[in-house]
Amino acid sequence: ASLVEGAASTSSEELAGRVRALEATLHALSAAAKPLGRHQGCAPLSEALSQLIPPTAELSKSFMASGIGLGRGLLCALLIWIGSLATWLGGPEREPIVACVLPVVLASLDVSEEERTGVWGLRSKQEHAGAVAIMKLCAAAPAAVLAACSLDQILEALHASAGRTSDVLSGLSSRSSALLLVAAADLVTHASSVEH
Repeated sequence: ASLVEGAASTSSEELAGRVRALEATLHALSAAAKPLGRHQGCAPLSEALSQLIPPTAELSKSFMASGIGLGRGLLCALLIWIGSLATWLGGPEREPIVACVLPVVLASLDVSEEERTGVWGLRSKQEHAGAVAIMKLCAAAPAAVLAACSLDQILEALHASAGRTSDVLSGLSSRSSALLLVAAADLVTHASSVEH
């Protein structure tokens, strides 16, 4: 939060250093999250998620709106962290955390996979990092996703993103769009299994 508050009064070089440190922290948290299982509690992780995600998402959004490439890098690191936590987020009593991260992940689908200079990609391997994160969340934590957003609303959002013209400079690649359809199928399968 102090990074967000101090962004306006910080030199661009100092700000870039702070943002890179935050990105490195998010990557380290991603690696640390891998051994966590669905049922393992981790109060510090819950607190880190609720404390870091909203201001980090706002900071990356602000940077991107200002044309600062660091915003895309920061958003990508945030999405990779969220995706790495998908199994853990599917555990008991984690619906409030999923409700916090889901809007960030869904909003990221409106950010193009690549930008014109090719420097600030928004990719996790070969797909859009937000598409990977939502696919992982829908596979590993479908109940929490549906507690945060109705099936109709999320299907509409996924369909709208997947249905745009396949262009990495203005949206998603066809591979990323396919991940959104997998996510939708996982949610529908979960919802129908709960009904029966």
